[in-house]
Amino acid sequence: MRIHRQDHTLRKIRRHWLVAFTVCLGVAVVGGISVASTPHGPTRGHIVRFQIVGYESDDLDVGASGRSPGDTFFVQHQLWNADHTRRVGRYDTACTLEKDYGSGATLTSLNRCTATVFLADGTIELANRAYRTESEKRLRYAVVGGTGTYMSIVGQATVVFGEPEGTLRLELVSTRPAAP
Repeated sequence: MRIHRQDHTLRKIRRHWLVAFTVCLGVAVVGGISVASTPHGPTRGHIVRFQIVGYESDDLDVGASGRSPGDTFFVQHQLWNADHTRRVGRYDTACTLEKDYGSGATLTSLNRCTATVFLADGTIELANRAYRTESEKRLRYAVVGGTGTYMSIVGQATVVFGEPEGTLRLELVSTRPAAP
């Protein structure tokens, strides 16, 4: 009889934990929906495209001579509007080498990069950590914040490298509530 009572107690405990888990899951889902929306409806995305023109670069070689972890590569580009009729800002990036894999044509490196997009009405901050090869033509970033007009911005950015120009595509979502 005592064993039966323990089984009943275990079932009650399991039921309580299941109810608690379900309530927590419900709160998380509702909370997630509220983060992705405002009191006036869901936030709206905005896509901005720029032409990346020209660049200045510099290398910081630390540790062992040549390519080694900690080496940092700095680049500054001009940003032009999509029609290429007006300069609208600049795009600065710094990538630090964490580790190399392979060699020669199959060299792949793990890099940690940060970038800032400087525009007249504020800045947009980007970050990534990615494996890259020298022949890769595309780099993706997370949009992690900004200043001015872009203070409450999140999203993603894609840089496509080209000669002589590349493109920067920003997919931005404002976390600031919309006006009623």
